Amino acid sequence: LQNAIRTLSCVLAIPDSSGDNMNDSRKKELLALKFEALLALQALSSNEALHGTMAADALPALTEFLMQLDDVEEIAEDSYFSTENSTAEMETDDMVCSALKTIQRIISVPSSASSSVTASVRSMVSSLVKILSGSQGRMTRKKEVSLELLHAITSGKNKSTNNTTTDGDNLFSGGVLEAVSSLLGQGGLSTKMTHSGLDIIDFIIADIEQTTNSPTLDASLRDNVLRQFVNSMASQERFLRALVA
Repeated sequence: LQNAIRTLSCVLAIPDSSGDNMNDSRKKELLALKFEALLALQALSSNEALHGTMAADALPALTEFLMQLDDVEEIAEDSYFSTENSTAEMETDDMVCSALKTIQRIISVPSSASSSVTASVRSMVSSLVKILSGSQGRMTRKKEVSLELLHAITSGKNKSTNNTTTDGDNLFSGGVLEAVSSLLGQGGLSTKMTHSGLDIIDFIIADIEQTTNSPTLDASLRDNVLRQFVNSMASQERFLRALVA
């Protein structure tokens, strides 16, 4: 099973395209193969005995896979997965959700809090921000799963300093604060998503407060962080109105 995880991880690392040399038929086949690899990894992630291998091999591959989806919205609109023999359309949303759910299972295990896991989580922040900010304001399933993953990351940070997969500064500078605030400002979210979003924002604010209150922090850096925070929140008028209401 460990070798299977490594093989499946290598499948995800195959480049999605090579310019004009890859036709639509080849793209369909490759993306369908990756979709099957993602489903297999998701199933294997439920086996706790394999979490060491999942963290070492699958997590970096999953992170790289998400980062390859530079234009999530454009890919999600394509129907690469439609084939004559398929019983249902396999949408890119399903691939993204499968990858995110597998990642969440991996990082939820305390023993997975290693430097490599931390690096992978930090690398995927930009991908999560793109997902939350995409779909032209429409709510999608991948947004819900992305928010759940971000909540799991911040929950792990809050529960134990020994199980830190990321930090508030990374989420703040990575655009998570704006993305989550904008999502909450759109309204129409479930109670669970609203609570998760508010928890994420609360974590970022608490971490920024702890950082700026540090006596070792240079005054100019403190002012710069606070200025960025104020500007970020001031740009989220709909979110602030919703909070006041």
